[in-house]
Amino acid sequence: MKVNALWITDVGKIETKLTEIADEPFYDQVQVEIKACGICAWDGALFKGLTMPNPYPFMHGHEGVGYVRKVGAGVKDIKVGQLVMCTEDAPQMVQIQNLQRSAVTPILSDLKKDKLPLWVGEPIVCVVNALANMPIKPGSKTVLIGAGYMGLLNIQGLARTLIGSLTVFDIDESRLKLAKKYGADVTCMSNSSEAAAVISDIQEQGGAELVIECSGAVGGLELANNLMAQTGTLNLFAWHRGERTINMTPWHQRGYRIYNTAPNFDRHFRDHVSETEILMRKGVFDQTDLITHVRPYQEAQEIMEIATKKTENYIKGVITFD
Repeated sequence: MKVNALWITDVGKIETKLTEIADEPFYDQVQVEIKACGICAWDGALFKGLTMPNPYPFMHGHEGVGYVRKVGAGVKDIKVGQLVMCTEDAPQMVQIQNLQRSAVTPILSDLKKDKLPLWVGEPIVCVVNALANMPIKPGSKTVLIGAGYMGLLNIQGLARTLIGSLTVFDIDESRLKLAKKYGADVTCMSNSSEAAAVISDIQEQGGAELVIECSGAVGGLELANNLMAQTGTLNLFAWHRGERTINMTPWHQRGYRIYNTAPNFDRHFRDHVSETEILMRKGVFDQTDLITHVRPYQEAQEIMEIATKKTENYIKGVITFD
């Protein structure tokens, strides 16, 4: 069958194309009618011509939410008509897609149409993956650098753990307000005199036992390097594309533990999809403040430009399919 799908066709250009999708799901697949798909930072990088997996043109997207149309042989625990959230598998910026059973999980909440974008869950799966795999010491002094979309989701999760305190650095006052709302104890504009005093205080007290780097910027990585306690843990949550130059001497001298909690950090990453649905249903993660832009697929060019330029107070965008 032919359905509408979004294709990145050149640097800064996205188009809708009629695309052939298999009529029937294969063994252990689920056919999903995609209703919403989040715009990942990786989608934005692809739109800008960075970290490209294939030559132009190519499909993309991996944060789908939709309804099951058909199930393949071997799928016994998902029914036609169920609402599901999806994680990375086949491209999901498309009206209909066949996905592996392990890449989807039922959403057990009764949702209205306008609430579906809030259930774009794959980014939260990444946060759950990180929280499940990095060591969190009860009562620990914790620092998070970069309160963008993923940083704010991390804060929501960290607020439910046994950390002792959470200090957050960012360059946007509005995002720091959200960080405070979600549970940060101290928030600082990174280049302010207040931040310098807080940094000095953390260093004088021996550093932070856990530092989570969510900015993806060299400055964020350098700040993380300067705030670590001896034998502390550095969680590289952000994707640092390309080369980075960093003083690694203290990594050896102070015995830092380094975690790179990307999805491939855990071979069983997809096991966290159903766990994430439970946590979203319980209200541990709430994207009401974070999904700032929702547009139909016909306006994909406009919203991708907004997403990459971060205009209009953009935090997270979702593209819808009807």
